[in-house]
Amino acid sequence: LSFANFTLDEYVELQRVFYESAKKAAPDTVVLTGGFAGLKMSPKSTAHPDYFREAVHRGKGYFDSIAFHAHGKMDSYIYQVNGMLDAMRDFGLEGATWYSNETSWPSIDNRQREQAELVWKKMLYAWAKGAIAYNWYDIRNDGYDKSYTEHNFGLIDRDYYPKQAYVAYNAVVQTLKNGTFVDEYDMPNGYQAFLFKNQAGEFILPSWSIEHNAPPKFIAIAGIKESATIIDLFGNEQTLPVANEIAFLEVDAPKAIRFKKQSQRPIIITNLLETPNSISLAPDAATTFKLLINNPTKQKLDFTLGTNKHDEIDIKPDKPQTVTVEPNSTAAIPFTAILKNKDSSSFNQTITGELAITGTNPQNWTIPVARKIPVGQNYREGKHDFVIDDKSPRKNLVVSAPHLAHLIWSGNDDLSGTVAFAKENKAFKIRVVVQDDIFRQKQDNQNIWQADSVQVAFKLPNQNIPWEIGFALNENGSTQKHIWYAPSGFNIGKATKAIEVIAKRMGSKTEYNVTLPFDDFGFTDDILANGFPINVLLNDSDEDQRDTMMAIAPGLGWGPKEPHKYPVIYVK
Repeated sequence: LSFANFTLDEYVELQRVFYESAKKAAPDTVVLTGGFAGLKMSPKSTAHPDYFREAVHRGKGYFDSIAFHAHGKMDSYIYQVNGMLDAMRDFGLEGATWYSNETSWPSIDNRQREQAELVWKKMLYAWAKGAIAYNWYDIRNDGYDKSYTEHNFGLIDRDYYPKQAYVAYNAVVQTLKNGTFVDEYDMPNGYQAFLFKNQAGEFILPSWSIEHNAPPKFIAIAGIKESATIIDLFGNEQTLPVANEIAFLEVDAPKAIRFKKQSQRPIIITNLLETPNSISLAPDAATTFKLLINNPTKQKLDFTLGTNKHDEIDIKPDKPQTVTVEPNSTAAIPFTAILKNKDSSSFNQTITGELAITGTNPQNWTIPVARKIPVGQNYREGKHDFVIDDKSPRKNLVVSAPHLAHLIWSGNDDLSGTVAFAKENKAFKIRVVVQDDIFRQKQDNQNIWQADSVQVAFKLPNQNIPWEIGFALNENGSTQKHIWYAPSGFNIGKATKAIEVIAKRMGSKTEYNVTLPFDDFGFTDDILANGFPINVLLNDSDEDQRDTMMAIAPGLGWGPKEPHKYPVIYVK
């Protein structure tokens, strides 16, 4: 039937007729649903906005297993699989199974490593979530164009040579063939770990970061009674150093730990070393922070803790320290940090170091560092705090094709801007001046991002998620404003009404002056004095779609939302 757009009535009737006919002919036949291409689809591509849930609900009793096609990166795969499982629970489909019978990721633009990692992640996640089988799309590349998605889904290339994904697939099979799933570990957000047993009855513990190339998460594995080995993405195996029944592990790219002669379930300790999520450094003062070393075992442990030398940050103490931590106790180790170069324009750095238990290899730890930037004076003087230009993060959203070449960003005259912030009369002020050679805004409400507009994201202390707001100047001179995300406890409608937007077009520039009242967004004088992360994104549309995004910093507009990558500002 290929791709189809049946109405729900037509689909359910087709499913019923097929099920009854198949069972009559062969009662043991396992009948699948049609292959659902994800949880949700564009209204233009489906006969119902919630087609999947309605179809499995109304088709209950006419299938044994759900055929589910979930593509995309790992975060999308998790979201879709979990949504499918929610539907199974909601509609009493516990007796049914599911089959991850199409999923993939292309190796375009030198992404072979990312594709290989997703083979591990998706296959093992599907297994852990009860899938009866798993299909990767597909075995062999469909062509030779390295930049064309459809030519690069294969585990082997067009000439039958194995790609990294093929080797990774073999590593999973060799490690876990005829194995069984045991349990899922509770891990920090963005990281996953599971426990399996192989056919020999040995515990196998695979782990990974959900995002490709995410910063490694430092954990410890306790309760190792004998020995353990570590198996990398491609099946290479080596001894894992163990001391006092504990081993260290950096959770990043997929890997697995194999425990030999182990009858008890290994324990994951995610808080052996607790570091701040991030720290902010002002150009005129030292910042103090603490690292916490936890010893959850029943024996005294000796740790070595040190920081690495940094070109732009002076950190004290700068020599490794030996720290003895009593059983079931915590030691707090203070550090101070100050910028060496007060005029540095770089606002994203990291402080790194090592931690080791005596007898184990040292493991790395990382703390993101944001340079605090004073704001307020430039706003009052008609100047700017930030420039968004050819040196800023940018994403082109149109394909590189001759007939679309005029939509590719061509320089600062095409799109760029300046940004300034201030505090004024219990309100937070934002001024954005956008250079844009072609002005276009025909969208409204939540869709303003598809045309010329500005998005602002900021994360205030003690708020669970960042605010994400937007504003635009219409072609008739009126303005629009919208809030996509707000922290818990705030009324989006009330906050939206409270936003004041004054905008004007001046030649090829558009100036926005925006006011956010303190009470409606959670600002206080102390918060503005101490600092918070903020980012600004410019959207550009020269024709009928958004063609370019540019931002002060990464983490907004494309990829995961990462406020720790935003510059931290404070009002002087």
